[in-house]
Amino acid sequence: SVCKSSSGVILAGVYRDQLYRSTNNGLNWQSSNLYVTYIPDLAEVQPGILIAATIQGIFKTTNEGLNWSQTLSNVTAYSIAKSPADNKVYVSCYNGIYSSSDMGSTWSVLDSMKYTQLRSMNIADNGFIFVASWDYSLFRSTNNGKSFTVMEEDSIYEPSCVTSTSNGFVYCGTSYEGIWRSTDYGETWNQLNYGRDVFNLVSGFNNEVFASIGGRGSVKTTDNGLNW
Repeated sequence: SVCKSSSGVILAGVYRDQLYRSTNNGLNWQSSNLYVTYIPDLAEVQPGILIAATIQGIFKTTNEGLNWSQTLSNVTAYSIAKSPADNKVYVSCYNGIYSSSDMGSTWSVLDSMKYTQLRSMNIADNGFIFVASWDYSLFRSTNNGKSFTVMEEDSIYEPSCVTSTSNGFVYCGTSYEGIWRSTDYGETWNQLNYGRDVFNLVSGFNNEVFASIGGRGSVKTTDNGLNW
């Protein structure tokens, strides 16, 4: 995972190694003093404050990666999202979703998804929470995580990852049927007919979406998924 802070500091996790830090756009790198073998996600939740979701729990830094403290242990964390609806930080884990109202210092598990084995998560611009599970189900919450419903979309086979853009579009990657898109926050979905095995989806600036596709590497779209 890679994250760039609002001041330009870049943090990059290296698989089976550690987290590295660069202050000059990647020309030089130093250790960020977080020695975790796998960091699926990094996110800045407030200027200078970043959260790391790792296989050894959740970590927080208040100085852009110079030092880290573990704020939740005994979880395998995968994905981080901050809600525009309640300003809370959410992290999807192998045993449910945890939320924090103090920018990652303390955490509470959501009863609505307790013990559910989760992976990719995203919160749309309207506050709806989307999360994909390891058993290839796609869930949605319209009430800040108080309850979740399974997206009963038979045509989306084995959803694996999810993201959204600022124009209200939600994208779902699957293991066999490529990328799907919803323009109504998950009510209906349309297949975009690109790729097959989608490992990850990430939204960027100006409604760009980046996708990791099995056998094709990384691709992006700048026209709402029409072309990649």
